[in-house]
Amino acid sequence: MDIISGKKILLITSHKSVIVSGLEKKLMGLGFNVLTVGDSASDIESNKLGTDLFLYYLPTDIQDDSEIIRKYDFVNIIDKLKDKKLILIGEHRDRDLYLKIAPAIRDKVWIDRPIDFPVLENDIFTLLEEKHVVHIDRRILIVDDDPTYAKMVSSWIKDQYMVNVVTTGMHALKFLIKNKVDLILLDYEMPVVDGPQVLEMIRSDPELSDIPVVFLTGINSRESIERVLSLKPSGYILKNTTKEDLRKTLQDLFAKMS
Repeated sequence: MDIISGKKILLITSHKSVIVSGLEKKLMGLGFNVLTVGDSASDIESNKLGTDLFLYYLPTDIQDDSEIIRKYDFVNIIDKLKDKKLILIGEHRDRDLYLKIAPAIRDKVWIDRPIDFPVLENDIFTLLEEKHVVHIDRRILIVDDDPTYAKMVSSWIKDQYMVNVVTTGMHALKFLIKNKVDLILLDYEMPVVDGPQVLEMIRSDPELSDIPVVFLTGINSRESIERVLSLKPSGYILKNTTKEDLRKTLQDLFAKMS
């Protein structure tokens, strides 16, 4: 693909493990020029020239200790990369501690370990495609059994948010177990497991229950809207909405959440 032609990824790690080597090979298999360096500010400074994207595979042995994080030169590294396209790969449980040490990473992409490579690949391509990603700290999951419609909606908002798409309710639940999202756009009418059933399962899971869910519905009757609202989602969007209206709705929703 043209987007990766000549693109350089700097893979930062404190330890060249089997997992890191596997990640390096997968990225090279996609056609990227990958350089792996140690996680010191000096190593990064001497190799960052011409780099299009930075991947930081965070240490695994921080033991809830901020001093260990500081030992890894983390703050200096983030400061050097604050204006760069950066993806952090780490343990879900450690993210809040890293945030306390370097709040600037709130605007960077975070991928939980174990790595869901299709998600990582999607985020890499999104970052490289867009010149300006406005809300890179906001991830939206689109759940719709119509891939054409889902792809259209994704194209409307991917310059403002990190976007992932799945086409079934069960795929959505599997995705959510591994990945943090800030909002779900959920098709109301889907075969096998429909939108209301997916919402019910999300609300019954303590790890997922607080995620805002907005229904996508193609039926604009009063009865249909009342049925949608009776499930108490964070909102609903008609499928005939315009790109501008959708973007405004999402902007308003996130403003209320912040």
